[in-house]
Amino acid sequence: MKRIHLFILSLFLGFFSACQEEIPVATVFESPEWTVYLGSDSSIPFFPDGHSNYFTYSFQRTKQDSFMVRLKGIYPHARYLSITVYDNATGNPLTRIKDVDLDPYPGSVNPFVEGNYMPDQSYELVLLPSHLEMAGFSNVIEFDSSVTNLSVFIRYYLPREDSLGGVNLPQIAAFQPSGEQIIAPEALELSNFISQEDILARIESLKTLLFGVELDSTRQFFRPTADQSGLYANIDNDYLVSPLTLSNNEVVLLRWKAPSVAGHFANFHRDVRYYSLSISDVFSFNYATQSDEQLYIASDGFINLVICKSDSAVMAHSTGLNYLQWPSGLVGDEAILLYRNMLTKPNLDHAITSCTSVTDDILGVLTNPAAFDATVYMGEFAPTGKKMTKQAFFDNFGGIEVSY
Repeated sequence: MKRIHLFILSLFLGFFSACQEEIPVATVFESPEWTVYLGSDSSIPFFPDGHSNYFTYSFQRTKQDSFMVRLKGIYPHARYLSITVYDNATGNPLTRIKDVDLDPYPGSVNPFVEGNYMPDQSYELVLLPSHLEMAGFSNVIEFDSSVTNLSVFIRYYLPREDSLGGVNLPQIAAFQPSGEQIIAPEALELSNFISQEDILARIESLKTLLFGVELDSTRQFFRPTADQSGLYANIDNDYLVSPLTLSNNEVVLLRWKAPSVAGHFANFHRDVRYYSLSISDVFSFNYATQSDEQLYIASDGFINLVICKSDSAVMAHSTGLNYLQWPSGLVGDEAILLYRNMLTKPNLDHAITSCTSVTDDILGVLTNPAAFDATVYMGEFAPTGKKMTKQAFFDNFGGIEVSY
């Protein structure tokens, strides 16, 4: 409970900005400070990807407020950038702008559109209530005026050079519709809007559903409706999750065909921009992530991944395969495996979105979980596999034909 409390005191971060030359650069008022959350930090909940970093700005407003908030930033050196606005009352996203849609400031270019990184390229973005009729802004995030508790998240996936993608965090300023600069809203902790009970309730429902359908040996992955989960999901990610109870004498072997990936910026001819597999505890703290850069693809196009508690013999027998050790900090025998696909190519026949969501038919999942298994919809592109004893793993990989 202490870890959850510490986490709530520092949850995700957000950001705002605008793109109109008439609005002056913020020089009078100090911008609210950004809080940095690294995906590799196991004290951050809500199933963060271990190779993504989050920067959040949370604030409160009234329904009558008409001020706008502007972000002035520099495109990071990273695989992916997005700006997402969330309603803290629900923990669900309202809207977002992703990197390729974020128009550059005059005189700059967008490196995500160009396809290669160029330093010192800048952008502006404005966040404003939808009742304002403002023209001339290139990058705009609108939200319904009835929303009074907001969080804005910046996300960088696979940042290069450092955790900030080699750039400073954006400057934040606030303005009236007339252009008059005002003091930006005070940056608040998410604990002002979300209680510990709220977080635990949102996670508990997912945990109860998943472990209610866990099979003894076959590994099944299911698709949740992540953007309505209340877990501050990334709109650009599609998710598959799988419950895992693992004893000291057991090994899990997963196998799936790797989607093609845009290894840098915007390659629209690839299946996805990014993919990864993470292992989290049942409270949604992430302990380990292997990204597409780390997962070895065998000669037949498949990924073979072994998961086990610390065992040198199992590790040795996994030579030539991918190996993910049960994290030492993870308490107990229960975990949740999470497979991500980011920015999936439109109309991809083996997209995660082709799967029926388990959160849309809970009774159906509990009575017939096999019908919701991702392999039914995605075929060999969905992770599947088996939990087995260590001896079965040593004998013949539990009957699974692995590839190198």
